[in-house]
Amino acid sequence: MARLHLPLLLTLIMVSSGPKMMESARVFTINNYCKETVWPGIFPGENFNGGGFELKSGQSIVINAPVGWSGRIWGRTGCTFGKDGNGSCQTGACGSFLKCRASGRKRSAPTMITSLFAVDRNQKA
Repeated sequence: MARLHLPLLLTLIMVSSGPKMMESARVFTINNYCKETVWPGIFPGENFNGGGFELKSGQSIVINAPVGWSGRIWGRTGCTFGKDGNGSCQTGACGSFLKCRASGRKRSAPTMITSLFAVDRNQKA
């Protein structure tokens, strides 16, 4: 399998929206600066569109992580999914699912870039 070299798939920016927001959640903005569509994967993803969604070129999405959330965010490329949410990706797959969940966990392709976050794990909500 040829190694796929892509520009940075996603830029993750942690944004604070003031003290009140900082007490209840953490905000991530995911931007797609690529020419092609990407499918961000988030695990665990119960609080984030189920853990997977389509992000077309030039689009961005803001997601709120609850206090204490710990997980991974990564980009997937070359994906095709049916209406049932099953399919495949060329890079960064989480099993054969659009929505990354525990039952769909599978070692991802080596061509992915993963960001790992632990948000205020010691803080009580």
